[in-house]
Amino acid sequence: MTNRSNITIGSILMCITMLVFSGCGSSKKDSAGDAATGVSVVGLTVCYNCHADAANPATFPNVFGDSSGVLPGTPYTEGWISGPHGNLEAIDHHTHAPLPQDIDNDGFPYYGYFDDDKCKTCHDPLGEGMSFGDFFINTGLTVLGIINRPVIGCESCHGGGGNHYGLGPMPYAKPGPDRCGQCHSSSFPGGHLKYHPEGDNIVEDYQASPHARSINEHTYVDGSDADVRARCSRCHTDEGAKRYSQLVNGTETRDILVNTLDGKPDVSDASTVQCRTCHDAHNPDQLIGEKVAGLPAPADGWSVEFRTCTACHKL
Repeated sequence: MTNRSNITIGSILMCITMLVFSGCGSSKKDSAGDAATGVSVVGLTVCYNCHADAANPATFPNVFGDSSGVLPGTPYTEGWISGPHGNLEAIDHHTHAPLPQDIDNDGFPYYGYFDDDKCKTCHDPLGEGMSFGDFFINTGLTVLGIINRPVIGCESCHGGGGNHYGLGPMPYAKPGPDRCGQCHSSSFPGGHLKYHPEGDNIVEDYQASPHARSINEHTYVDGSDADVRARCSRCHTDEGAKRYSQLVNGTETRDILVNTLDGKPDVSDASTVQCRTCHDAHNPDQLIGEKVAGLPAPADGWSVEFRTCTACHKL
């Protein structure tokens, strides 16, 4: 009888301990977790508290900055909040005319526009936009907006930040095409094609393209199957495109490219040309053709898409 009592008491104490610890853990997190990695999600406002500093200005329109840090010398322009993922958009709910970006915009799409929960899967996958109103009320800060709106936040692309907090790793520190493909894929709803005629099969088209195979035996450093020669990396790798884009722009000849980059550091553990190579990582509406010094100015009539492609694909 005594042994049974001891076992029962021990079991109860173990259960209480587990509940206490699970309660402590949950109090530190804003949501259950990132299903892709099992890492807890902390929420965009928590990311903001650390990632709004002198290097990543905490003022509109530079909230969470842009990718200028990987293209040295290029100015900050418009960051996450001004792009489609930050969704600081609005329309006149009667005329459907677009309205200027403003801190009291409710997004387009806005929460009342959702037909069902399927919309949230891509337009607000972690429900982070539901915290903006409270964040403004509690802090007085207006830079994220002052009312709730659907957003694709940091952790939707980078994975849960529960092991990070400025010290630990992020599951996807440099998100690749698979992360973009969560939404920009064949799962794109057919009803959206009238708004975005080329919105479907984006990641599948990329995977079938030469960009996904841009690194090959002709680009490797002799004796390596991971490191790419500097002169090849400029057009064949994501890292080289960023590192050397200002040394050799898209109007130069191959001979100039080779002569300029011979002797420069090779790219170790290189990755292929991908979404983030051409699109600003935080505001994908901006393309590399808007950023690289030496490319023709917009006044020449060339489109940004054209100038982005000719950064590697010569005339």
